[in-house]
Amino acid sequence: MHALAKMHDDMLQQVLRAPITFFDVTPIGRILNRFSADLDRLDLNLPFTLLASSNAVALIVGSIIAIIISTKGTFLVPLAPMVVIYYFIQKWFHKSSTELQRLTDISNSPIFSDFQVALSGVPVIHAYGAEERFFENMKLSFDHYNVVFVLFSHCANWLRSWLDVLGGVMQSSIGALALSTIHLNIIPASLLGLALSFSIETTTYLKQCVRTLSRLEAHMSSAERILFYSRGIPEEGPDIIPANDPQKGTWPSKGGIDR
Repeated sequence: MHALAKMHDDMLQQVLRAPITFFDVTPIGRILNRFSADLDRLDLNLPFTLLASSNAVALIVGSIIAIIISTKGTFLVPLAPMVVIYYFIQKWFHKSSTELQRLTDISNSPIFSDFQVALSGVPVIHAYGAEERFFENMKLSFDHYNVVFVLFSHCANWLRSWLDVLGGVMQSSIGALALSTIHLNIIPASLLGLALSFSIETTTYLKQCVRTLSRLEAHMSSAERILFYSRGIPEEGPDIIPANDPQKGTWPSKGGIDR
């Protein structure tokens, strides 16, 4: 809370100190998006996402340890290539999801801007009969936002499909280990059932982990945008410049009318 309050105060101070040229080239909706959607994402969504990510990682580690113990360590053989495959899957997904989340944030700004312009200019819009034009502009802004949001949803579905495949490979590997060592009785039926049940749960935990980690990284793009407004906006000149003050005695110290 203290960190978010400081980020808000720094951004507000920087925006208030920004020169007029900044407001000439920056839509009001973009500024409102920083103070509304981005701050809301960091304030409400980020703590729960961080907690969910920690829980998912802990559940995955616990499930894998349980599978390794149930299979008497033989699961370590197929686990190594599966970890490599999982690393590349989440790497590709993180790159795409982060950029798509950034595009979603950018496409969200025109919606605020169009609504603010229409709200402040209602009398003029009615006077010139331009309601239909402004309504079409707002629909176009929503369409652009929905296109990016649908792409983000397709990216998440791609991840779910690959993780389901990875979960199937994990369960098949456990079954293959049990069949290949059946004459040695390394993995009893009870432990095999335990390992298979944990492998099914691990697939769910992997989906949750990658989804929450990518969401966490996507939420940090809001922090990046806020920090840019807190540090990247040029400031106007200071209110008081001592070097430009008139010397003492060369400027009237009080007002008056002389006849």
